[in-house]
Amino acid sequence: TPVMHDYAYGWQVHSMAAHRQIGHGGGIPGFATYIARFADDDATVIVLSNNEAANSQGVAAALAGTLFDQKVKLPEERKIVPIDAKVLDHYIGTYQLGPTKVTFTNEDGHLMFGAGPGKMEAQPLSDTQFVVKAIDGVFTFGALDANGKAQEVRLEQGSTSTAAKRVNP
Repeated sequence: TPVMHDYAYGWQVHSMAAHRQIGHGGGIPGFATYIARFADDDATVIVLSNNEAANSQGVAAALAGTLFDQKVKLPEERKIVPIDAKVLDHYIGTYQLGPTKVTFTNEDGHLMFGAGPGKMEAQPLSDTQFVVKAIDGVFTFGALDANGKAQEVRLEQGSTSTAAKRVNP
């Protein structure tokens, strides 16, 4: 039973694949995990990855969708396109993504994404969209302000979409 919104003594209680799910994700350096228990359906999905940046919750959601006969979007090959490295300067900065601060930097013409000590390359799909293959996530930057800086970025991972606001000037 949730005691604070969707939080129940360490477990999140919410909907996944249109079914009530009790789940929890986690990870340590080198690993990412997610368990989704569907108590009403007598079913469980467990994802274990040896890549700490893996989207284990997204994989669990896709597996749950398959389990419950829902249409699931299959992974797709994304075409990386060349862009002018100066475009990246619009996006550098720190953004608040849920409880986590994420940082984008322009390193020798490559947009780098970091949510901690490590960094991953965000490769361009267009002038505003970038894919981070290690987490199977696509970042889409919003409109630029008067100073030429994006004030928002949206992360799409599987069926989840999360907006992040810039927290530094």
